[in-house]
Amino acid sequence: MYLDCDIGWTKFNGSCYMVSSGKKPWTDSRNDCKDRNADLVTIESPDEQVRKE
Repeated sequence: MYLDCDIGWTKFNGSCYMVSSGKKPWTDSRNDCKDRNADLVTIESPDEQVRKE
């Protein structure tokens, strides 16, 4: 299966990640993700720690 991420998102290991530099409460962050048809992620490895370039 081919995965194409939207502009501003980073592809890693079959998933798309969007890194935000904004600071807001967890609930607001989660709602922002859900508005993008996404969800907050739990980083489980150093490789998964994507950096905004």
